[in-house]
Amino acid sequence: MRGFPATIRLAGGRVARVDPTRLVARLASPGRAGHPVLTSTTRRRLAAMGLRVEGDAGPGGDDRGLLEVNHGSRHVWLRSTGKRAVASVATVGRATGRSVQWLAPVYRLTGVQGPDAWFLARPDVILLRAAAKAHAPLSRLTSPNGLHEDSDKSRYLGGWRYFEVDQGSRGNALVLRERLLKAGVPAELEYVPLRSMRLFTPDDEYFPSQWNMTRVGAPAAWDVTTGDARVIVAVIDSGCDLEHADLRHAYVPGGGFNAGDLTLDGSPVVLAMSGRRDGHGTSVVSVIAAEIDNALGLAGLASGCRVLPVALPEGSTAELAVGIRKAAMDGARVLNLSVSIGDFYFRTYVRDAIDDAVAADCVICASAGNSDTSPLVPIARYPPVMGIGGSDEMDRRWRDPAHGLGSHFGDELVDGVSVGVSVVAPAVDIWAADLTGFEGSMLAPSPLGDYIRGGTTVTGERFPSPFGMTSAATPHVSAAAALLRSAHALSATDVRRVIERTADRVGPYAYEDVPGYPGGSRHPEMGYGRLDVFRALDLGDVMIADWPGDRGVEPSTPPGGNFYTFSDIVIQPAPGGAFDPSDPMTAGVIERGRDHVAWVRVRNAGPAVARGVRVSLRATPWVGLEFEYPEDWMGTGDPPGVRPDVVDAGPFTLAAGEARLAEFRFTAAQIETMAGWSDTAWHPCLLGVATATNDYAFDAAPGGPALQMRRNNLAQRNLTVAPVALRRSARFPFVMGHPANPDPRLEVVIDAATLVRAGEVWFVPSDDGKSFPAGRRARAFASERVRIGRVSGGKPGRVGGRRAIRLTHPRSVVEVFRPRAARFVAQVVVRLPAKRPAATSWPVRIEQRVEGLGATGGATVIFVSD
Repeated sequence: MRGFPATIRLAGGRVARVDPTRLVARLASPGRAGHPVLTSTTRRRLAAMGLRVEGDAGPGGDDRGLLEVNHGSRHVWLRSTGKRAVASVATVGRATGRSVQWLAPVYRLTGVQGPDAWFLARPDVILLRAAAKAHAPLSRLTSPNGLHEDSDKSRYLGGWRYFEVDQGSRGNALVLRERLLKAGVPAELEYVPLRSMRLFTPDDEYFPSQWNMTRVGAPAAWDVTTGDARVIVAVIDSGCDLEHADLRHAYVPGGGFNAGDLTLDGSPVVLAMSGRRDGHGTSVVSVIAAEIDNALGLAGLASGCRVLPVALPEGSTAELAVGIRKAAMDGARVLNLSVSIGDFYFRTYVRDAIDDAVAADCVICASAGNSDTSPLVPIARYPPVMGIGGSDEMDRRWRDPAHGLGSHFGDELVDGVSVGVSVVAPAVDIWAADLTGFEGSMLAPSPLGDYIRGGTTVTGERFPSPFGMTSAATPHVSAAAALLRSAHALSATDVRRVIERTADRVGPYAYEDVPGYPGGSRHPEMGYGRLDVFRALDLGDVMIADWPGDRGVEPSTPPGGNFYTFSDIVIQPAPGGAFDPSDPMTAGVIERGRDHVAWVRVRNAGPAVARGVRVSLRATPWVGLEFEYPEDWMGTGDPPGVRPDVVDAGPFTLAAGEARLAEFRFTAAQIETMAGWSDTAWHPCLLGVATATNDYAFDAAPGGPALQMRRNNLAQRNLTVAPVALRRSARFPFVMGHPANPDPRLEVVIDAATLVRAGEVWFVPSDDGKSFPAGRRARAFASERVRIGRVSGGKPGRVGGRRAIRLTHPRSVVEVFRPRAARFVAQVVVRLPAKRPAATSWPVRIEQRVEGLGATGGATVIFVSD
């Protein structure tokens, strides 16, 4: 079309070119209810011009294509029926029977496949932001270029300012943008994608039919809370029916807003094509907030909370950014986005709006997508956002292969962060609110027609509700987030953590621990599992800190990865002194011939009171670099270890955030059994575990080899500190590997910086026959030789006639191959310098790493010279 560039260069190096077969007509006024643009007369007139409405299947055809196209309240997408589309404002206006304000070309992104490639760049809008090196302030650029600011929208665009362009002799926004960019002024366009943002538009009493509410644990959750009116959920969608009898109690005063015209409330958008209001947002709201126990219609999951309806009349990037940022500024702390846009559109100022909402402590829930593919749609796979997948009545990932539909899935790295489905929620046969009366999808009078529902045919066959997909799954999680914020004072990060940790690991899937995903075991199709609202509200997440900064996040991430030296387990000769887990010289010292007292500090990191808290403690007769739950912690392995006498270890209750010390006592005889006395050090290890009746997160812990650091209920304290002064040479035996870990390869990392520089440090990958007598008698210990692979920071040699690696760098890595899945004894041998200050401490840290699991354990020994 004349006056428009054939090619435009966009942010991020993207390029878009005009598609000569498509154009968009902008109506002079928004759509009106009952006055559709698309009529049989319109079809005939457009056909005579060589045009048709995008997505139109013709008279009597399936109108699904129309619903998938972003036909908003004023935009009409047109397509050539064969020849190049040529039209004027007047001719299109006569064809549609409506006044047309302008026509504009459609651009296609190069290198992008599918409907996300096409977009309209509005010729009458430009967004500007002052630049540090701009040749002129914005005030000197606006008037000469025919720009008039919409200050209401500018308030919600995060530093961008929204200007309307007087088209004419000065040109359109696309041409003006090129001039301003050359002048050093940051300029952006308002993009309207061809694909509709709404992932599903329904075709549009009934709680017994709401299987979804029962499945996610709503009845039990309502005994805790039905929501607090101070918690606001923004439904950023097509607007909501503000007069629906089952919903009108829930809306904030003023009824929300229209992101395209901020003088309007959040009423449903009227689609110009059909002349009907869009009911998608109304259905979404009903899952969240339909009034409970009012003898009418449906029960919403969080009916006591308030809803802020946000209408997106044209589905543009600027509208979405305004809607997100203004909703957060208006007090919404949960945002429901049952919408989708392509990656390019998302990476404009839309992503910045989400970042600002995250900074405002908003929980953001977005639909994963409905195309039965991987990965998630762009908003849902943005790391700060919870991407919500869909599940069916059998607790499997929702799929409809006959129509090419299904919940998106798959784990990936985005901006260096592991992302994927957060949780899934019911996505099929969801009974929901419809627009009231004949205007709704059900096309029946009130009250019957005010709800989208399933039913039974005259032959007894069941047909599902037409409302569903991930658009329906997402509000379940938004409502759960609102209930959590109603019942407990939680940050957005904690809300997400609780929902993910308490999800049910359902369906025929093998949930596994995956590095980079802190919510526990997961599956790429189901995320952390199916939403369970009651368990989220009732979680008593008891924990034992692995290090002073541990707050219960799994896996624990202490500085340097050391989760085995400073845990909240302390042992001292009886009667014991102060509880100080940060000092290994006092927290892990044991003495021969004396009784000892041990403490384990347990804390409730969950939102609810932890009930039935129990703590147990046992000692292994060796220092291990890899332990497994439950075998090692519960003493079911071989040998079973030593259990102390319980002084005070539960059951008891812990309020949210409360901590308490559990106390145990080891007799002198038990201390002797734990390791036997030697001239170097004691070498047992203490293993503690805390459980609670309502610690659902720990209940979901999978069996098999798992990192101790991935379970905040588990902790270890290696008793590796030498309590006596040492002569020049000393050794420290330890145990590598585990019988439950089939991986033959592991790495031993030895950090001995001070000793490597001043003395000698040797790694001896074999048993001298003197260490851990109980271990050598156990079936889990192996006597075979291990094979040494690559060595970084060391060179081969011999110590006492045995092969060894002398360490030459402060931090050395030795690759070890085990001949079978078992425990193997190894040693570190040190030779202290001949001349050394008295009472000098020489720490040596030993760590084991396994591919795919990272650090599986370690030990720290401190040699003290005489």
